[in-house]
Amino acid sequence: YAFSGAHIKSLYIPSSVEFIGAGAFDSYKLESIKVSSNNLVYNSKENCNAIIETKTNTLVIGCKNTIIPEGVVYIGDSAFAGCSSLREILIPSSVTTIGKQAFSGCGGLTEIVLPNSVEFIGFQAFHSCSQLSDVRLGNGINAIEADTFGYCINLTEITIPATVKKIDRMAFS
Repeated sequence: YAFSGAHIKSLYIPSSVEFIGAGAFDSYKLESIKVSSNNLVYNSKENCNAIIETKTNTLVIGCKNTIIPEGVVYIGDSAFAGCSSLREILIPSSVTTIGKQAFSGCGGLTEIVLPNSVEFIGFQAFHSCSQLSDVRLGNGINAIEADTFGYCINLTEITIPATVKKIDRMAFS
């Protein structure tokens, strides 16, 4: 959380950066992200406005203008946390996992549609998405973890597929 809450609008990661900790750029004002094409650890392929760990295809940091490219398999822990200006996000069919608190505090997000490829959604992944009103889960999900949609106070519609076997404590508190 090195720059958590900072008013950074634009971010450039040079080739020298080899490690970025969870939530390092947790900033609700972040609009633009670019990674040096010479960076061996991270990329922002297809000008996606995100930081992607090349080796694992994990989206580490996103912002309100992120377009998740096909090939990303994991949306990392706290990747979009606190991005209250995020209004919409399209999750490609390559994504299998959404990390804990990945979209926590994305107060402007109104709808989420998860493709059938998503098998796991982490703890508090959509916690405090205060404008989230419509959630459609794909058939890959078999459990809704604790507090996944906690404090989503405008949630009025959710489609839970028949593949779900477990809804954990406070999943929709």
